[in-house]
Amino acid sequence: MKFDNDDTVTGIHSAKLIMAIIAIILIVLLIATGLSDFLLRTTGIDRDWAIAIILLLYILFSGYFYLRRASYFSYNDEGKKIIIRYFLLRPFKAPKISIEVDKSEFYRFTIEKKFLRRELSIFVRNGNKVSRYPAISISSLTGKQLEQLVAALNSYVKGK
Repeated sequence: MKFDNDDTVTGIHSAKLIMAIIAIILIVLLIATGLSDFLLRTTGIDRDWAIAIILLLYILFSGYFYLRRASYFSYNDEGKKIIIRYFLLRPFKAPKISIEVDKSEFYRFTIEKKFLRRELSIFVRNGNKVSRYPAISISSLTGKQLEQLVAALNSYVKGK
């Protein structure tokens, strides 16, 4: 089975772009038109505070995805290996990581929920030693994708 969350990633990028455009348009309207005078008369908020509020809302919106560790995630187990590729949706230098595990070495996995995110940890067995890969953010997976992932990985767990 193989799947990825490309649609979710596209949606996140689109939402961020739309929010940036809306913020820029609102700021330009506040500066270039009489909207700031209208806003001051009706709400008592002056132009500088309105711009600060718009920027703060945009930063909070983007920060939500940053704190969630939103990421692209691709899963493929159609060969002799389980292949997981992912990268965080960060604006600067997000490393693209690929994990390839022989199905015979796959031992177990855990999914932990931490604050706003879910993380997948994979354990492999090499002889008598069990090693753990660094945690992978799976916060951007849909419910159906998470179910598929759990079902697929459960089929490879040793000692069931």
